Parts: sequence; structure tokens; C-alpha cells
Amino acid sequence: MHVSFAPRLKGIENSTLYAPSKKFTKNKTNYPIAPKTTIKKQLILDNWDNILRFMATIKLGYASASTLFRMLSASGDSILYKALKEFGRLLKTQFIYNYISNHEARRKIQKQLNRAELGQKLIDAIFHGRKSKLRTGDSDEINKIFQCTKILENIIIFWNYLYLQKYLLQIDSKQEREEEILRISAGSVIAWAHFNMAGTYDFSNLDNDSFGVPLSKLMSSKVT
Repeated sequence: MHVSFAPRLKGIENSTLYAPSKKFTKNKTNYPIAPKTTIKKQLILDNWDNILRFMATIKLGYASASTLFRMLSASGDSILYKALKEFGRLLKTQFIYNYISNHEARRKIQKQLNRAELGQKLIDAIFHGRKSKLRTGDSDEINKIFQCTKILENIIIFWNYLYLQKYLLQIDSKQEREEEILRISAGSVIAWAHFNMAGTYDFSNLDNDSFGVPLSKLMSSKVT
């Protein structure tokens, strides 16, 4: 089981760094960036089996992370909660070192952040009516609105994939096709300027779409 930690931290230069032992702290090394304090290593070791069970419960879907952490934080004196905090400090420190020293890691995190922001902007473009304000407090209606928004978002992204696939298949030169694939890979399929969100759509002929693919095949397709 592999769990990665890759956020973009605000004010990373002010973050507290933690060392696994005193020999790695700032007053024991000549490193320009070094921890000033240590973690409670024994607390992690004593509760390691429970930490693994906690992570497996989340990973296997038996309970959500938000639910479990809410239960733990409600009782701040929980020994498992304290052990997880110490282990989290170590992981965060390791991540910060990697983030500072690894340009490729920073680039990937920024790309993922841009993708998430694009996804949110697409949702805002779809949910544009009524100034993007919900006019109901009913939980079922709210859930339907969000589900419909997500379906429309997926339809737009799927259409973009189909269009790009058709475009690439029309390129005869293998080298030119590979160059075009690299250019497309550097960008994002989350684009919607070519969609008229307030337009009228005609679904009277659903046998084949503009890509020449039967609707039954499109419905069984999966984007990977």
C-alpha cells in the first residue's frame, strides 16, 4: 500500500521541520535548512500497528478519512491521534525537503494544482445559472444538482478526448503524430471555450455522433 503526500503548502518557508533524532537537528549539523526539534519517535513505534490499521481502513474504503479523523480529534487525548500527528510531522518534513530540492516534483505538483483549478472553473462555467447560487435547501435537490453538474463536466471532457483522438488518427506521419501527442500531453483536456453553455442542443439523431461511433459503444467507453 502506497500513500503519497503532495500538496502545495502556503508559507512553506515558515513551516516547522522535525527530525527523527537530535543528531539531525540544526545545532548538530551544518545544513542550511535543518529541523530545530524532534518527533516523539517511541510514540510512533509503540502505536505502529494501529497506525497501519488506521491507514488500511481508509485505503480499503471501510471508512472515510474525514470520519475517522473527526472521531479522533473529538477526543484530543487519544494516543493514536497523538501518534498520527507525530508521524505526520515526519512525513511533512520529508515532503518539504523533497519539494525544495526537486524541481521535477515542484513542476508535477503545480501541474496537478492547475488541473484542479481548471476543473473548478469548468464546474463554475457549467453551473452558471442564477449567479451560481443554490436556491434550495433540500438535500436531495442539492445532491441532484451536483450530480448533474458532474455528469456534464464528464461529458465535456469525454468529448474533448474523442475529438483529439479523431484529430490524431487523421495525421498520416508517425513522427508528426508523436510530436502532436507530446504537445497535447503538455496541456489539458479540461477546456470548454468551444461549448456554448447557454445554447440549444439537438439530440434527435442519436444513432451516430460526429465521430462515427455508435452511441452504444460510446456509453460503454472508459477514459483512462
